[in-house]
Amino acid sequence: MNNKSPKMNSVEHRTFPFSASDVPFNDKGQVYHLEIDPSQLAPDILIVGDPGRSEMIGETFLQEIEFKQEHRGLVTMTGTSQISGEQATIISPTRSTVTTSGMGTPSLEVVLQELVALNEIDFQTRTSKTEFPRLRIIRVGTSGGLQESTKLGTPIITSYAVGMDNTGLFYECSYADEVCERLEKELYALMKKSTKETSRFYGNIHPYVAKAEPKMVDAMSEAAKILGVECKVGLTVSCSGFFAPQGRDICRIPPSISDMDKIFADY
Repeated sequence: MNNKSPKMNSVEHRTFPFSASDVPFNDKGQVYHLEIDPSQLAPDILIVGDPGRSEMIGETFLQEIEFKQEHRGLVTMTGTSQISGEQATIISPTRSTVTTSGMGTPSLEVVLQELVALNEIDFQTRTSKTEFPRLRIIRVGTSGGLQESTKLGTPIITSYAVGMDNTGLFYECSYADEVCERLEKELYALMKKSTKETSRFYGNIHPYVAKAEPKMVDAMSEAAKILGVECKVGLTVSCSGFFAPQGRDICRIPPSISDMDKIFADY
């Protein structure tokens, strides 16, 4: 991140407007769920799940806070991050936004799409912009641990994310690299093998894999080194729920795949 003008992306201009049902705005010209307008969004963004964490980050790390908005449990704040230390002249000050995704990928999809809309759609004409700055988004959250060798409390920097929900299956994008393709094939075969053939959902659980921006991974790894913070870089799994999807079997309805956490840990 830096305080220079962000690189502009160019796309083919959409000549016809988005409908009100496709991109809903309120009567103040704000996106429907976050309730903010394009001028209130910074290109450097932190996304957290817990609205309380969004407030904590904003109040702790942002100065000159421009606004704070809360709607539908989604807290958004934009201000200026002042980072002291050896690298401050390079990365500070930076206009930044912190916002909330809520629990799970369906809620995260809503927030991400609204951030994209704020950045890439002309709210006056409801058409796509021909140029727009590239957003830099970091998701910050808590995670369970799959490996006993990883001490609790260790910061994890995600290099590849395994999606166990179906939200990502509604977006047609190509594999980021051959690792994504290999992981998807291996994990899909593993899910089928781990499901009883008599199961109603046999063969229906299809993991998908996304790759983090390598420059972001490198930058966060370097920052951890400078700060003397021991961290690990690797794969993380994003589940569609907290209980059965993560291997917790506590109710009268049995999970379609038993011991999901152990399956991933062994893999």
